[in-house]
Amino acid sequence: MAVARAAEVIIGSPVVLVVGDPAAMTAGDAAVQAELTDTGYDVQVADDAAPSAVTSDTAVVVAAASADSIQLSSKYRDVPVGLVALGYGSWVGMGVTAGPGWAQNSTSNLLVVDSAHPIANGLPQVFAPANAATLLQSVSDAYVPASADTVAVRSGVTTAHVVYTMSAGDLRSDGTTTPANRVALGLTDATLADLSADGRQLLGNAINWPTSPRRRD
Repeated sequence: MAVARAAEVIIGSPVVLVVGDPAAMTAGDAAVQAELTDTGYDVQVADDAAPSAVTSDTAVVVAAASADSIQLSSKYRDVPVGLVALGYGSWVGMGVTAGPGWAQNSTSNLLVVDSAHPIANGLPQVFAPANAATLLQSVSDAYVPASADTVAVRSGVTTAHVVYTMSAGDLRSDGTTTPANRVALGLTDATLADLSADGRQLLGNAINWPTSPRRRD
């Protein structure tokens, strides 16, 4: 598989954050928006019920866990820019998982299984993404596309993939081609609202990674 290289944050880069209701954002939505803003992105919060907010200037799309999976699939599945999908809801529609083989578990730690991946930059091998034990979503081996690159799993359960990526050109679970880099990030709203320092590093890395057009074999 081919994995895109790390990208540097370009201050002011436009990011579309798609949420369920911009007027009543969840704690996790608000935390992601704050993280993006603090990093230096120009954040546009988009209602999932509105037409796609992607333009030729968009650097990356972040699909919040609060966004409706059907709306996300119909409007953002094939956007030609990087996309980070938070939570399992949109993963099937986006083609980054093959079926309903997912789980949501209360756990404390993640285990990095690909330390060379840019999303693992600055992270210890085992780390807690939140300040307290929280719910994480994962996909089992059988439902992760063969072209995907797993970055982190639930600690102690190496078949539970919590963070994985697909690069532009990879085959999705339905056999179609991934139009741009994709990240599956199984952090629930409660986790996002209580990120640890390592959790913030993970989120920042995950949002950075899809913006890079470069690849390595």
